[in-house]
Amino acid sequence: LALARLLEEGLGDLPAAAARAAAIPPNTPEAGLGRLVEARCRAALGDAAGASLALGAFREQAHVLTHDELLPALLEAIRLEADVLRSPVAALRTLELGLSLLPSSRELLAERRALVRESAPPDAYEDESRRSVHATVLGASHPPSDPVDAPVESAPETRVSFDGAPDEHALAARVEALVDRLRADPTQDAVVDELVELLSMLGRSLELLALLSARLDDAPEARRPELLVHQRAVLARLEREARDAGRDEEAALFAMSREALD
Repeated sequence: LALARLLEEGLGDLPAAAARAAAIPPNTPEAGLGRLVEARCRAALGDAAGASLALGAFREQAHVLTHDELLPALLEAIRLEADVLRSPVAALRTLELGLSLLPSSRELLAERRALVRESAPPDAYEDESRRSVHATVLGASHPPSDPVDAPVESAPETRVSFDGAPDEHALAARVEALVDRLRADPTQDAVVDELVELLSMLGRSLELLALLSARLDDAPEARRPELLVHQRAVLARLEREARDAGRDEEAALFAMSREALD
């Protein structure tokens, strides 16, 4: 492993570094990082297939990594697959492996939200400078009709009762008011529940997914089962919509996220 790193970083001999890293025997302390070095070198050489195979071997050897090595190695592998190899499905596979080993890692949970966002259609997230709902709460929002700095009226403490079928503008205004309250106090479960209902009615599935993911990160154990029901439902809906639109790789990403919750 030391020689492979020297060849890669010190001498810039990427083919030799990849070959040396690949020669590290499996199930040895150096095997996991060795496969990662091999993948990095092969990706830099333009050998996408070889890099993908090396990252697959990395996943099989991740269990030999020390605690201090594990998280940085997983994050590098995920970014290699997502950014360099352009394979969000493989990146999610590595991510879910990481969460099985480090279930409380905030870095990995943030990566999962990022992968979902990156896999969305190009128009799913419009110009963020025109959004009044901040990414720290929902991760995305419906474009407002007024400028972003327009004041948002505080949401009433109880749900609004709509007579008949409310129009989309009324629902969207209610969502913005609720988000304003949630920013002030993220522990308000009743606000989250109403947002789940309204975002579902509006068909704003990506925002709903981001909201649920953020709340699951901090929810107490007694609250998690209810949120997980909504999370599975929205992932299934996003999977179906992506598959119907012919975006099979995106659909597979949502399917793997849903299966990882089971």
